[in-house]
Amino acid sequence: MKFELYTDVALRCDVPEHRLCRGDIVKLVDHHVASDGTEGYSIEVFNPLGDTISVTSVPASTLEALRQDEGLRARTTDVIELADTDTLELQPSRTVVQEVLDTLDERQAG
Repeated sequence: MKFELYTDVALRCDVPEHRLCRGDIVKLVDHHVASDGTEGYSIEVFNPLGDTISVTSVPASTLEALRQDEGLRARTTDVIELADTDTLELQPSRTVVQEVLDTLDERQAG
């Protein structure tokens, strides 16, 4: 699918090297065609305050148009730096815990 430049679209998959997640909204700033014919876009990602947090290129297949039935949500983009270890215990954030509790409450009420 070809998208219009300078419009917002959503990511279809995570881009962990840039701390981006499926569903993040990105701005299309350039269109590319690789030598093998694969289409891609340069994207710019902003935080809720309008500051640029990432600029990268992705294949067009990793993007999807925004839909009217979708909602927006804020999340942190903190990076966890690993020391000299290959194991890490993650503790869920309060937001994640609250989302799980809200979902359970909705299921019980429904």
